[in-house]
Amino acid sequence: MRSVVERRLAPVGERRLESIRVRVSSPRALVFVPPLIGGDAAQQVRNFRRLIRMGYDVVSFSYTGHGRSTGRFFHAAAIQDTTVMLRIAAEESRRDGLPMAGIACCYAAIPLICSNSRMETPLQKLVLINAVFELSARAALSSFLRYYHEIHGRRRPLMPFREVFRRYLDFMFPNVRKTR
Repeated sequence: MRSVVERRLAPVGERRLESIRVRVSSPRALVFVPPLIGGDAAQQVRNFRRLIRMGYDVVSFSYTGHGRSTGRFFHAAAIQDTTVMLRIAAEESRRDGLPMAGIACCYAAIPLICSNSRMETPLQKLVLINAVFELSARAALSSFLRYYHEIHGRRRPLMPFREVFRRYLDFMFPNVRKTR
């Protein structure tokens, strides 16, 4: 499948953010993929080139201080950068009449979830890929119990567990459809 690579530098206040979009003929959707810390705009395009071969346009960018993006990296800037680039990609997907999805690996899930929750129209699909090798059952249970006590308090009758758990997942992952 023939593809065209578009590289840009978008002005964001005093900074400039490097972005890349790989376009295919007759795309099925636009997929927004934030980078990993230390990566640049082309990193995720390389990692997800199979999506391009399958007929998807792919958009990524470089965080502030990475690749050709100017400024100094810090975590709040990563969220700001992702929000700005997600809005630009959403405008392009609307203009091109394409559905839009997001994929985030590891750290990139944090700014993508934050940015998606700020969108007027959230992503239609969101895939989170995590490289967590071990999940602390104690930390997960502790987090849930803190939430349960905050939301439930001394309320009677007790809310069904399934409803409390659903609310907890909505709290942890706003605007993300939960499936099995």
